[in-house]
Amino acid sequence: MEKAREVRCVASSFSWTDLGGWLALLPFLDEDTDGNACRGRIRTLDARGNLIYCDDPAETVVVVGVEGLVAVRSGDRTLIVPRDRLEEIKSVVAKLQT
Repeated sequence: MEKAREVRCVASSFSWTDLGGWLALLPFLDEDTDGNACRGRIRTLDARGNLIYCDDPAETVVVVGVEGLVAVRSGDRTLIVPRDRLEEIKSVVAKLQT
């Protein structure tokens, strides 16, 4: 939208959240007792403060003994990155597209 021309606006009463990155999903995911924010069939053991996302209900993602990671399973791709290095994903994506 930042570079869009001819944009129209309509007043509304719904709330808006800009999902600009994986951490923006945190308020919308279930959280377990160890602070892991999860979507999908997730199993953890000694894992804390992770964001774990799987879009295929038939798959199971298991994390063991890790902390502060973002683990995403979507389609035929998997992303695992420390939360504090999420911005580096952009450079990897750029390399994949060349």
